[in-house]
Amino acid sequence: MLDAYPAGVQFSTYPCPCGFYGDSRKECRCTPRQIQNYIGKISGPLLDRIDIHIDVPAIAYKELSSKSEGTSSGQMKQSVIKARRIQAERFKTEKILAPLEIGRPKGTTYL
Repeated sequence: MLDAYPAGVQFSTYPCPCGFYGDSRKECRCTPRQIQNYIGKISGPLLDRIDIHIDVPAIAYKELSSKSEGTSSGQMKQSVIKARRIQAERFKTEKILAPLEIGRPKGTTYL
């Protein structure tokens, strides 16, 4: 019997030891060799299994902490409820509860 395991994992790391390589607001103080050694610590087989690599720029604290109008918790809750209803209707004959299960071979179990 073959078991399949879901891989809903997020992985994050700094681009260099000081954390500022590629930052537009603060200069990286690492040497090219330090950066290469830092990146080299992540094993090749692990990197081979990561499908998407995205550089995410830093956001200023002031921007994160501002009191700008955004989506309220109530509005977000209603959006989630609506999306779940749509998903349940779309896959009602297949008894799929989550996107992770789409395309899963029948009889496959997750531990």
